[in-house]
This record gives sequence, structure tokens and C-alpha cells, in this order.
Amino acid sequence: METNTLKKSVLFVLLITVVVSGISQGLLMPVISIIFEQQGISPTISGFHSSAFYIGILIASPFMEMVIRKFGFKNVILVGLTITFISNLLFVVFESIFIWFLLRLLIGIGANMCALASQTWITSTVGQKQRGLIISIYGLCFGLGFAIGPYATSLIEYNENLPFLILACLSITVFIIVLFLENRHSIQYDEQVNFRLMDFFTRFKLVLNYAWVALLFPFTYGVLESVINVNLPTQVLRSNLDLTLISVLVSVFALGSILFQIPLGIMSDRFGRRKILAIATAIGTISFVVGVIFFNNIILLISMLCIAGMFVGSIYSLGIAYMIDLIPKQLIPMGTVLSGIVFSFGSILGPIIGGGLLETIPHFNVLWIFIVLLLFISIVLAKGFQKAM
Repeated sequence: METNTLKKSVLFVLLITVVVSGISQGLLMPVISIIFEQQGISPTISGFHSSAFYIGILIASPFMEMVIRKFGFKNVILVGLTITFISNLLFVVFESIFIWFLLRLLIGIGANMCALASQTWITSTVGQKQRGLIISIYGLCFGLGFAIGPYATSLIEYNENLPFLILACLSITVFIIVLFLENRHSIQYDEQVNFRLMDFFTRFKLVLNYAWVALLFPFTYGVLESVINVNLPTQVLRSNLDLTLISVLVSVFALGSILFQIPLGIMSDRFGRRKILAIATAIGTISFVVGVIFFNNIILLISMLCIAGMFVGSIYSLGIAYMIDLIPKQLIPMGTVLSGIVFSFGSILGPIIGGGLLETIPHFNVLWIFIVLLLFISIVLAKGFQKAM
């Protein structure tokens, strides 16, 4: 029953909607960062501007549980795709930095609707034995899109509007495909559960009590993704490295994630998610340290980002699977929403901190941000092992 449901409906959302969502984020962030850098806009302003996308996610997240329950997965995804389609077209019409900020905020809302609807669809459908594998497939689809997106950044050399037009075309194409899906609603709740604001904060607190450790992973992934998309291109340009290297660096991280999403998911089902996450964060820390030391060695830098992507690129999906292992089933939608919220916080803080450090500290390397975060998580998980022993 669960497998058939996944094949008929959720798989479409995974393979199509999530891939396009990954392309959108993988393309939009570096394109705007490059445009701003070429226009002489400071990294701090560029980092703050990029936070609009994640502010949009943050604004929408508290309401998504209620919206999905009332209107169903399909309808929420369709509305999200409509918002992203219109917003991308408006990038072509307006040139104001302020209007672009608002458009990025709207795209964040639309992307959040698509992502949370599809995530909740998955997590409320599959059983625990398949959870790591299936959510890894979800991460694989996003990573595939995220890897494809940066390659289109070179289009701005021909016309700045081309990336936005491509994203608009992708959004309307997926909209048409999703129309053929059968609408489904969220999992059934106890009839005593209602959805007033106070209940939202009660469930919010329960998820934190059960799974605060697991929520460190979407937060950290939010920082990683946004800093790589926003601050790393700026650092590459300031290091007088070739513009095409930006696409390569962003893509190899996503490529590494693609290669290891499913293997890590399977291993987490077999050996336990906490152990696999601890190993992944430790290897990621070492990779970024080597990347800092040999930043000017292009081959070694690309290799280290690929290795980091192989292990750290899966922490979002594995973190969600780990969280769902720790919470009661009726809290799964709230856990998914909360994952989106902490991911948004990480994504907002990452570029602002990274941009500020790039501007104020000479020769600062943004990879240090990842090293500090991953080292902290590795210590937290290691202490957990000691308690378990």
C-alpha cells in the first residue's frame, strides 16, 4: 500500500518538483550574486539581499501545516509553482534592488510551499524501514537540480534575463505536469487536535523536546547551501580566479551529494542515523580544513568540495529522517515545518555573517564557517555516543 502510493503520486513530486526546486536555488542565488558583484554592490548587502529567499520560507513555514491539511499536497504545490513562475518573470521587468528583494521573498514562499508539501507527502507515506532510502532519494533529486542550476550562470554573459526566463519556463512546465496528480491530504490526526496558534507553539515545543539534536542538521545545511551560493562566488571573484570556477565549485559539492545520498540513506537505515551523521560531519570537517589550507590549488579545492558534498550534502535529508525517528507520528508535519524554519534561519544567517566577515577580515575564507559548525555538531554527537555507551 505504501509502496504503491509512493509510485503513483509522491514519485512525481520527487523527480519533477524537487529537481526544478534545486535548479531554481542552484541558479538564482549565484546569478544574482554575480550581477551584484559586477555592479559593485558590497558583499554585506548582497548577503542580506539573498536572505530574502529564506525570509520568505520563514514567513510561510508556520502556516504550512494548516494549509496542507486544508487544501492537500497537490493544490499547495500548484500555488507555489504559480508564485515562482510570476516572480521569475517580474525579475525581467524590474531592475530595482528593493523590488528584487521582494521577488526573492515571494520565490522563497513559493519554494517553501512546494518543498514542505512534497516532504510531508513523503514522510507521512513511507515506513521507518524505508525512510532513510526514500528521503535520500528526495535529497538526491534536489541535489541533482542544485548541481545543474549553476551551469546556467554563464548565460548572464549573453543576457541577464535568460536565467530568470528559463526558471519561469521550468515552473510552468512542472505546473502542467502536477495538474495530472491526484490530490491527497496530510495524515490523519486525533480529532482532539486543533490548529490554533497556541497549539502550533505547543507542538513546536514538543518537537524540540524530542528532536533538538536532529534539527541541528537542517540548520547547518541551510548555512552551507546559502554561503556556497552567495559568498563563495564573491570570494572566487575577489581571488582573481576564473568565473567558470564558480559553477564548478557549486556543482561538485552538489555532485558529491548526489553520489552519496542513497548509499548514506541505506547505511543509516542499517547502522543507525546518529552514527552515520557523526561520521559524515567528521569527514566534512576534515575536507573543509584541507580546502582552506589549499584554497589556491584548484584541483585539490574541487576535490575537497566534492568529498564534503558526498558526506555533508546529505545531512539535510538524513537529519529529517533522524528527526522523524525521534518524534510521534502525529508530530511529523510539525517536524517537517520546523525543519524548514531552522533551515531558513541558517540560510538567512549564513550569507549575512559570511558577507560581513569577507568585508571586515582580510583574506578571510568562508569555509571556516562550515568547519566551526560541523566540528560543533561532531562533538555533540560524540558526547551522545559516550552517554549511550
